Formats: sequence, C-alpha cells, structure tokens
Amino acid sequence: MGATPRAMFGNSVVDCSFYDTVRVYCIAPAKPGFIGRVPLELSFNGQDWTESGQMYTYYGNPYITRLFPKSGPTTGGTMAQVIGGNFTADALPEEFNCQFKAEGIPEKIIPAQFVSEQEVLCTTPGGWGVGNEATVELTFNGVDFTNYNKTFVFFQIDGAYPQSGPSIGSDKPITVHGSGFRYNENATLYINDRTLETIEASWYELKYPLPPASQGPWFLGSVLFETTVNGVDYTRFPNGFYYYPQPNITDIYPYYGPINGKEPIRIFGGPFYSDFVQANTTCIVGEYLGRA
Repeated sequence: MGATPRAMFGNSVVDCSFYDTVRVYCIAPAKPGFIGRVPLELSFNGQDWTESGQMYTYYGNPYITRLFPKSGPTTGGTMAQVIGGNFTADALPEEFNCQFKAEGIPEKIIPAQFVSEQEVLCTTPGGWGVGNEATVELTFNGVDFTNYNKTFVFFQIDGAYPQSGPSIGSDKPITVHGSGFRYNENATLYINDRTLETIEASWYELKYPLPPASQGPWFLGSVLFETTVNGVDYTRFPNGFYYYPQPNITDIYPYYGPINGKEPIRIFGGPFYSDFVQANTTCIVGEYLGRA
C-alpha cells in the first residue's frame, strides 16, 4: 500500500494526493475567523515532516461592491477601480490578477494593483473589436476568483453627426454613434465652453442637445468638440464643431418641375457656406433629401 502524503497547515493536518513526481495536490483546511500566515510542511508517513520554512497565507473572503468607471473603450487602457473589501497586500504579484470575461470570448487575465483593503486597480484589456459586456472578478492566489458578476461595458465610438450647425442652435440633436453605450451619468459632450448631458441613450447611440454658440448668433468658425462616455476616457473630434449663421431663403427658381425630378432648383438667400470640412449641404423638398 503506497504512502499517503499529508500536509500540515499550522496545526491542521489534511490528506493530499500525488499529482506527479514533483507535485502534490492538497486542499487547504478552513480556518474560520483567522487571517494570517501559517507554516506549511509535508509528511509521507504522518510522523516525519519537512522543514522547508514555507508559509501559507489565509485571507478574508474578498468581495466586490462596485466598479468605477463602469465602462471604457474597446481599445482598453482604462484604469478601473474595483471597490469592495477583504483585499490583501500579501498576494504574490504573479497570482494577483483581474479577470475580464465576456460571453463567447476567451477570458482576459490582467495583473492587478493593490491600493488598500477596500480598493484594487485593474487596467482594462483591449482587443474587443465592438461594444461588449464583461464581468470583472479578482483572484489573490491565481486559482480562486471572486464571484460577484460586476459588469464592465466596453464601448466603441465610431463618430458623431452632425459636426456643424447654426449658431442659434437647433432642436435637432447631435448623435454620437458606435456600440456598447448605455445610460451613464458621466456621459458628456463638450462644445466650446458648453457641457452637455445625454437626452437619450441606447446601445448604439447617445443623443445630446445642440446649443447656440456662446459667441453669438452670427458666429462663424470651429470650436472644441469632445465627448466622454465614462467621465475618464475622452475622444476629441479633430475638426471640432463648426458653427455658421443660420441661412435664410428669399426665393427659388423654378417653382415647379416634373415628377421624375432631376430638375435643378436654384435657391437664393444666404449666407450660404460650404468651404469647411464638416459641410454637408443638403436640400429638403417635401420629405425628400438631396445634395446641394
């Protein structure tokens, strides 16, 4: 009958099993209420124990209550705060990790950074491609992960429309489009010195009001145009937002045309502008749109 390996955790002894010629598999005994380090030694006859000086650390069951921010770009790089309790600074660096796990995608394991017993920092991984939701968990030993299913949303900003508008403002919204959006109290759009909150949010769009230019109704020019979804990561649109005085129409010619269209219409009035990057001059005749 072969020898049964045993492990002594402090003054507690448990039976183990052989894993291979250089490893033994043991389950640590519970020590309710105890936090700290205990000696760990092995015996193959129950009497003669190793004297390795190895130590095993017991820590309180860690828990997660919230994340901040709750979202970040699909490219990664967001420093996310994991808030909770019973976090320990005694974990080995190679075993102290954050896990990001999304359905249908292999889990991503990222090194964690200890701040305090109530806070850990995780830099979000990239490589998500499009908007996605991932649960965030912690491990302090590389094996046992928390199981609190706190969700981090990865978003992707594809653009914003329109990127120009009348200096008097408009009742039509500005739409930031992409994926991975949802209502977030920190989602903000900045136009010049105006800070704008969302008026509507969906997975693919965030809508904001289009305010008048702070420089007045006759202002013509480009101003800062920037957005954040989570209050931490910012996207600046390089051409800015272009304001122009609202044009007026005084006359058109001709006044009528064939039902198959294709007849050019000349529009008189002004001021008309098309010499800026964000220009998208469009005519609307009834319910039909056409390029001008």
